[in-house]
This record gives sequence, C-alpha cells and structure tokens, in this order.
Amino acid sequence: MPARGVVSAGTIGQANAQAWPSKPVRFLVGFAPGGSVDLTARILSGPIGEAIGT
Repeated sequence: MPARGVVSAGTIGQANAQAWPSKPVRFLVGFAPGGSVDLTARILSGPIGEAIGT
C-alpha cells in the first residue's frame, strides 16, 4: 500500500500543459449578421485577440 502513494505522488508534477490557445478561438454569435450584437462581436474580436496573443 505505501508504494502506491509514492508512485502517484511522483506523477502529479509531470503533467505538461499545452500553450493556450493552440487553435484559433471562435466567437459564436447567436444573432443575425449585420445586427448590433454581430457588430459588437466583430469590434471586440480584434482587441481580445491581441490581449490573448492570437
């Protein structure tokens, strides 16, 4: 039993995270194109993309 705890404690720190975002980030706007919500999403997508580094 004690060996099991040692093995699991040794593997916890070995998980490597991928760089985020590794793929393009998409905005899904559930309203018609050309409306005020669509326009707001398009305007905000540039600054948000620069902030997260895409």
